[in-house]
Amino acid sequence: MPLFEPILYTFTYKFRPWFKAARDAGIDVDRFLARKGVTEAQLLDPSRRMLREQCLAWVTELFDLIGDPQFGLRVAEHFDLGDGDLLGYMLRQCPHPLAMVQELVTYSRLLSDALEFEIELDGGSAIIRMGIVGARKIDPFEVDCAMGIVCRTIRENTQGKVNPIEVHLARPRPLHADRYRAFFGAPVTFEAEQCALYYVESALRTPATPSDPRLREILEQRADAFLADLPTPSALIEQIRGFIARCIERGEAISVETTARELGMSCRTLSRRLRETGRSYRELVEEVRREQALAMARDSGCNVTAIAHRVGFADTTTFARAFRRWTGLSPIEYLKKRRGNGTDSAA
Repeated sequence: MPLFEPILYTFTYKFRPWFKAARDAGIDVDRFLARKGVTEAQLLDPSRRMLREQCLAWVTELFDLIGDPQFGLRVAEHFDLGDGDLLGYMLRQCPHPLAMVQELVTYSRLLSDALEFEIELDGGSAIIRMGIVGARKIDPFEVDCAMGIVCRTIRENTQGKVNPIEVHLARPRPLHADRYRAFFGAPVTFEAEQCALYYVESALRTPATPSDPRLREILEQRADAFLADLPTPSALIEQIRGFIARCIERGEAISVETTARELGMSCRTLSRRLRETGRSYRELVEEVRREQALAMARDSGCNVTAIAHRVGFADTTTFARAFRRWTGLSPIEYLKKRRGNGTDSAA
């Protein structure tokens, strides 16, 4: 376990399509879960939540066991709206894909605290964007899975009539990029700043499978009540994390003084408000550094020295100690284990 706990949670029923795809790939899912001390029925309880960090660790382990760089797309192929539990059944009652996306934007916390969706309608075009709150890095298999599920859901619920006209993925270019063009049915841009699906707006108004407006209303009322009972993530924590991440990406010094100034408060006030959340500034800096370092180790050709420098460590020795604390491995061991992810750093 890390020194600190991330504040974002995800609902564990999201594992359902991952388990379907894993079984299809020959993985003994029951044995995998037995090692975690949980049954599939317990994990897929619709009310059960897990720290996003732990959820990602389990998915990463499955990803490594299978060894398929495009496994995120395979998960999307196995997804059914019923796998989305309450949100999935709400989407099934929408009259057209545009309404489905608008529901997704409104009720994304039924999936995870971390996911952010938005839709922009502009001059006859519709752009569906997806990201992770707090400037968190997103793993390639998360990108493939999430964007693949949105695209496939729209396609399936219009009997294959609606496909994107352009796809942007915030992930390294894979070795087999042609598979992505075939899956999405549109040109794909890799290493994009943000994940986005581009559609013709009128196409997203194509009638979906028959729906029941009254049932949709009942499900929305249930979803509103469910969300009202969920604890709200701290906006202050996300603001601080975002500023720290931007400083790291720009190579700027990180300090409580500059962060307090950015947020328009004194250092004393910032420290007091952090204590009220049970967090510390030092924990947040380490959390963001950890996420950035692991993302670079997985997704780029950077060596240990370059990664240490880019996430703000003065020397590789200090970085190596921190890295072993985070992962149980040295940076070199981790790079050797993870670099076989099937990505190509070429643009």
